Amino acid sequence: MLADQILRFPDIKAATGLSRTTIWRLVRSGNFPVPLKITHHAVGWRRSEVVEWLSTRKSIMNSQPSRTDGGDGV
Repeated sequence: MLADQILRFPDIKAATGLSRTTIWRLVRSGNFPVPLKITHHAVGWRRSEVVEWLSTRKSIMNSQPSRTDGGDGV
């Protein structure tokens, strides 16, 4: 069995479209996978955990009703 691939921040940003600040805010709130400490100054995320998180986000987005108010949020 192959070990899970470790993704660094540029990969996470590309996969999610989220900023560094948003990713860390989600990690702190328990709403994004916790990264692994690779070295003293480097972290990475398990690919399988990020893929699972993305799939749950798709499920959440698909279950929410469509906006019919014109999209301005007011």
